[in-house]
Amino acid sequence: MSDSIFLSESIPALAGRTFTCSCGRQHTIHTQKLVIAHGALQEVFNSDLAGTPFIVADTNTWPLAPQSWQTLPHYVLTHEPLEADEYTLGDLLIETASQPFDYLIALGSGTIGDSTRYIAHILHKPFINVCTAPSMDGAASCHSPLIHHSFKTTYPATAPYAIYFDLDIMAAAPQAMIAAGFADIEGKHVATLDWYLGHLATGEAYCPEICRLTMDAVERCEAACLGLADRDPNAIQNLAEALMLSSLAMQLNITSRPASGMEHLISHAWENYGIQHQEPSHLHGDKVGIGTLIACEVYHEFFKEKRIPETALNGIRYDIILAHWDELKEKADALYAKQDAIARRILKAGGPIYPSELHITPETIRYGFAHMTDGRPRVTIVHLIEKMGLQDEILRPICERWCLL
Repeated sequence: MSDSIFLSESIPALAGRTFTCSCGRQHTIHTQKLVIAHGALQEVFNSDLAGTPFIVADTNTWPLAPQSWQTLPHYVLTHEPLEADEYTLGDLLIETASQPFDYLIALGSGTIGDSTRYIAHILHKPFINVCTAPSMDGAASCHSPLIHHSFKTTYPATAPYAIYFDLDIMAAAPQAMIAAGFADIEGKHVATLDWYLGHLATGEAYCPEICRLTMDAVERCEAACLGLADRDPNAIQNLAEALMLSSLAMQLNITSRPASGMEHLISHAWENYGIQHQEPSHLHGDKVGIGTLIACEVYHEFFKEKRIPETALNGIRYDIILAHWDELKEKADALYAKQDAIARRILKAGGPIYPSELHITPETIRYGFAHMTDGRPRVTIVHLIEKMGLQDEILRPICERWCLL
């Protein structure tokens, strides 16, 4: 496991802490309570928040609520497909305006958490995130990915006051959601390398300690892959801890940079194409897992030979990249060498490794390759390729190969 300064104590002990880091910055975890436990749902009202809650759920998660919650102010989202979009947010704003409350509780993962987080931000209310499936790593995030005018983008939001992962409920989640959470974590192999590359390319702030924390999450997750298909309790706990740590890494950095790179960019582009063309939606982590496998090839092809300018140009410090070329090539080669193992682990967890398994069409795949960087300014390997005009040389052959898989 990692020797990150953030892991000198247990995960619950990280809550509310501020760390003075070797990167020269201070990092704070604003969430005041972190609970990963069997029966955690019964502890939610021990979070020190006073007053009346307003609970947000959907038709899948509301039946999980204890009987004592039934008389509390709540709203169950019923429309399908449920997305964190204008419809859902407008619905919640109207419902929360109809009765007084002091804080919000999100009972659900993904869409429920992202929507409640944003409503809490708009209303200046604290919220508690009760995650019901180990399907994504955004539990502690202070941003919400929302769909606006058929385009998904990220908006500032409120970090949760408390987070609860009930291991019993998570173990009973649909297998597809468990596999998606696993694949989301595998994407950190790419995200952390993209972050380092962006740091060298632009001088963007970078924290090795947060990277170590993120990769500790990966180690915990990968140790769990064999048991996830059988819902082994230890494997589910490992995955839950990995998702919590990855989400805390984003909160510590105040951005999603430690956990989101090219593998997320292509996933978001596919999602936006699907929204605009009314295609069936897929679990976020499934697309991220496939994007991770693609990114392994992109890094391999880019670092096969030196073909970049020797001086800074268009905001990119090519001279710094050249000075670190051997180091970066070693990391790119190591990433490519992991591709088969990552794919095998995703399969063992029950997830897809080819676009065709999700019925992602060649048109969608090509759109993803062409539009990954739209509205995404943080430098990744794809940004460098585009700035150097190497799309036809590097991206197109990889894209066409994946159109056949």
